[in-house]
Amino acid sequence: MQVSTSSPKIINSQPTDEIAGDAAMISSDELSQQIEFYEAAIAADETIIDNYWHLGVAYVLADREDDAQAAWFAALGDADGAEIDLLTQDLVTVLEQSANSQAELPNLDNAWLIRQHLWTLAPDHLENILKSIILAGKMEQLTSEALAEWEVEELLSNAEIGSVDGELLEDATLALMRVRTPRSLKTIEYCLGLTKSNREMAIEIIVKSAFHVFHVEGEVEFAIMLGEICQRLAPDSLSVLKLLAGLYSGSGLHAQAKIAAGHYYQVAPTDIDQLFGSYLIQRAYFSAGDSNGSLDRVANYRQLAAKVIELSPQNLTSSQRQELLISSFFFAYTQDNPRTNKTFQNQLARIYQNNVRLAVATPEFSDLFPPKKVGCLRIGYVGSTFKMHSVGWLSRWLIQHHDRESFQIFVYNINVSKEDGFNHHWFRDKTDISYYFDGKPSLIIAQIKADEIDILIDLDSMTLDLTCLIMASKPAPVQVSWLGWDST
Repeated sequence: MQVSTSSPKIINSQPTDEIAGDAAMISSDELSQQIEFYEAAIAADETIIDNYWHLGVAYVLADREDDAQAAWFAALGDADGAEIDLLTQDLVTVLEQSANSQAELPNLDNAWLIRQHLWTLAPDHLENILKSIILAGKMEQLTSEALAEWEVEELLSNAEIGSVDGELLEDATLALMRVRTPRSLKTIEYCLGLTKSNREMAIEIIVKSAFHVFHVEGEVEFAIMLGEICQRLAPDSLSVLKLLAGLYSGSGLHAQAKIAAGHYYQVAPTDIDQLFGSYLIQRAYFSAGDSNGSLDRVANYRQLAAKVIELSPQNLTSSQRQELLISSFFFAYTQDNPRTNKTFQNQLARIYQNNVRLAVATPEFSDLFPPKKVGCLRIGYVGSTFKMHSVGWLSRWLIQHHDRESFQIFVYNINVSKEDGFNHHWFRDKTDISYYFDGKPSLIIAQIKADEIDILIDLDSMTLDLTCLIMASKPAPVQVSWLGWDST
């Protein structure tokens, strides 16, 4: 039994020690025995307060909530002033422990029920409300109305920075993103504002989520608002500015895209970061159809690229490697000179390849792959365009007309919705196996290796950094880049 340390007396001789933690795993008869035990213990000695708390928890788990309230208030009834505050805090501690134990089992319904009683007793207990948000998110019951009833915005606004566990704030933030209302957005901003030592990490989580919400789920406005929340809290964050520049361009907000890209360039601390900032600026101008305004930016990019090639930096971070590789995307748009363009790109790619040191330490992969046919090659297609996209429209015919006697076909979808009807009709339903990945290149590489792919075909070329990283790690003996962008 988990007992409060504030009680002067503790009973250890009881039929089972699991009333506060594992009651969900015992039968109704055993739960009845627990209730009888505590009722008898209280009848024998009414001064042991913990027995009232645990009897009430047992009543709650037995669906006797009125009896639970009666048990708790029986212990609180004769108290007054400071004493009632101490007893209430003692009860809150027991309920918190019980709710945590039920959530770990997991028995989310019981955990939820206990937390609602806890909220009734202590409506300003912020930790309980945040855990209730997380629970409601898991149970798909979180609503804007519940947030209003809990008055969570007011409680968060009055809390001090660093006073709430950072991991708890992160988990609550992820749950809040499922609601997608103005109130949930405001609550997310308050949660992020309370983070201290781990704010950067929390913002990175939101950035990745916003990217997924925009590109996979198509929730444009919500994704942008998430990015703008992050920028208010970290105005010079490169990852946030990168996100916003892309979201603004992708949604036609070209003036905002130019501002975000320009800010990225201004605060970029290294040559590599400036090179990518120059790429973002080019994209903002080209997306806006402003080719004349982009000419100076193109010249600036080529100067920066020449400088980076001369320096050939080592020990680049993961994000810098990826950004270096895709930064040359607009070469072919600005100068019809394949010899010069490819020379530049190959030199940048060499720096990238020299910096790649990807090790798949834990190859977590699916066991769905079928047995390998004798005399049959396994062909893997990897990309982000197996959907209504120019590459998707063109590649569907190859998939449809593949010789199934000679080839087994695998498709590795990156950032493509599992619910995409076009993908299902033309790719998923016409291949041996189709996988869906939301980032995580190490898992994609591990899966390709596990599938023993003979020929791996990349359809993204230089348009997606994740695909470049996968191909650079050489997961298949033969690799080809085809169709996407300027591939052969």
